[in-house]
Amino acid sequence: IEISTQHSGDMLSSDGQLRTRFDLGFTHGANVAPGLGIIEIGAAPIVCALPRSLKVIEGSEIALADLKGLPFIGVDETEPLGRLIHGQCEENGIALDVRIKAHAHHVALALAHRGEGFALVDWFTAAFYRRLPNSAALQFFTLKPQGVLPVTAVFPAFEGLNLISRRFIECARDALHLSVALPADAQRTV
Repeated sequence: IEISTQHSGDMLSSDGQLRTRFDLGFTHGANVAPGLGIIEIGAAPIVCALPRSLKVIEGSEIALADLKGLPFIGVDETEPLGRLIHGQCEENGIALDVRIKAHAHHVALALAHRGEGFALVDWFTAAFYRRLPNSAALQFFTLKPQGVLPVTAVFPAFEGLNLISRRFIECARDALHLSVALPADAQRTV
C-alpha cells in the first residue's frame, strides 16, 4: 500500500478529469467528475480558530457576524472550505476582512497561531492542532451558523474498489463518525 497526501485539485483538473493516478483518496466535498467514483462517508463541522491576541471570547460558539472587522485568513474559493465560507458570507450579508488566502487548512491554522488573523477550518484539522504544544494561543469555537464539509472517499470509477480499499473506507467512516459523535465538551479537549 502506498499512501500520499494531495489536495483535491491535485487529483482533479479544473475540467473535472482525473489528473493523477491513485487508488483511493479522501477529500472534503469532491465534485462529480467523469471517471471519478465518490462515496460520502461523513461530515466535518467548521471551527473558528481565533488568536487570543485579537480578541478573547467566553463560551464555545461564535457567530460569523461577530468576526466582521477582524483580520481573516481565508482558504481559497477553489477549495471546498473556501466555497462554503464564501457562500455563508454571501447568504448572511457578511464581508470578512480577508488579509491572507491559503490553499491548505493547516497553513491557515498555523498563520492564525502566529496571530495573523482568525481562521475557519474543519474540525479534524483543529482537533489535530489542539494536540500540539503552544496551541493555547488560539481559542476554538463552533461557528454559527454551523457549516459542515462533506468528507468523501474518491476513486477511479473504471477500476472500482478492491477489498482493501473497501475495508479502509469502512475504517475511515467508523473513525470519522466516532470523532464527530463526541460530546461538545469532549471535542474542545481533543
